[in-house]
Amino acid sequence: MKKIFILFLFVSSVFTSCSSVNTGRSQKNKTSVSVREKNILQKYSTKLNVPVAQLQTPQLYEIIDQWIGVPYKYGGNSKKGIDCSGFAGMVYKTLTGKTLPRSSKDMYKEILPNKKLEEGDLLFFNYENKNSHVGIYLHNGKFVHASTSLGVTISDLYSDHYKKTFNRGGPLKAGRLSKLSIK
Repeated sequence: MKKIFILFLFVSSVFTSCSSVNTGRSQKNKTSVSVREKNILQKYSTKLNVPVAQLQTPQLYEIIDQWIGVPYKYGGNSKKGIDCSGFAGMVYKTLTGKTLPRSSKDMYKEILPNKKLEEGDLLFFNYENKNSHVGIYLHNGKFVHASTSLGVTISDLYSDHYKKTFNRGGPLKAGRLSKLSIK
């Protein structure tokens, strides 16, 4: 009986160690992805002054992190240069698979104006009495957009410049970004 028990322990340890070697690799890859995502969320949690748990669309922050600092280029749609509507459209297409109209004026027609802004809502700004700028609301009055002077950046909606030019914001008629996200 003792020999059977020892044999059982030996066999189970062999299978366990084989299993853990294979699982270990896959867990290591999952862990490194999770650590990267966790670091990005922590970074934006700090920038936006909100707990990580309030960042409802983690993929949004991964995209922002990849595009922050990309220069502004009117009509641009790549990392060589992008404009505000190109950036907003790319984010929505990446996260939801939905294509937004190309111009901020036409995007404006696709939202449900809302006084209470939530993560992922589109924001529109008037220059020369027309909706000529668009951004994506994050938290605490902060939004991401392609600025003509700074490129893709996070700005404060309550700064004098944006407070004066802000028209309205809200979710797409199709739904809020966190609910539309396909990832």
